[in-house]
Amino acid sequence: MNEECKAADEEPLSVIADKIARHANRSEQHLISAAMLIREARRRVEAGEAGDVRWCEWAPKNIDLSMSRLRELQRIAAAADPAAEIDRLRQLTQKRVEKHRQKKAAERNSLEEDRESLIAWAKTAPIAEVRRMRDMIAERSAGNPSARSWATPAARIGLVPSNERRDSRFGFDS
Repeated sequence: MNEECKAADEEPLSVIADKIARHANRSEQHLISAAMLIREARRRVEAGEAGDVRWCEWAPKNIDLSMSRLRELQRIAAAADPAAEIDRLRQLTQKRVEKHRQKKAAERNSLEEDRESLIAWAKTAPIAEVRRMRDMIAERSAGNPSARSWATPAARIGLVPSNERRDSRFGFDS
């Protein structure tokens, strides 16, 4: 914990609130300053100051930021109201993150439904059919290293243990 945070233990909440606002505004000002510096650097690179090199070549080699972050800073610098542009970009990011979370949740739900369906099928299917399906999956994934974890999907999801005692566990006759 830094010294300012330690000292905050003894300060009134109104002082702490003022410090929070100052730090938050400073952060936004740093972002705007970085954006303006990016704009200046691009202008100078495109004017030939860095030699016979284009901005898209010079920037990733000389600025330790991703190209998407550089483009974002350029948008902020080009905006009539950089602070409003920052807010707009943050809102877009929030929407994108929420959409991604919803997609991942739907995928998890779909996988859970598939898992439950597979378990139900394996509990009622003849053991020979379960083994045939397991072997078919193992055969198809043998040449694909990324699919090897799927070689025994029933064991992976807890349907059957990896050893041969699985038959009695689910009431199957060997």
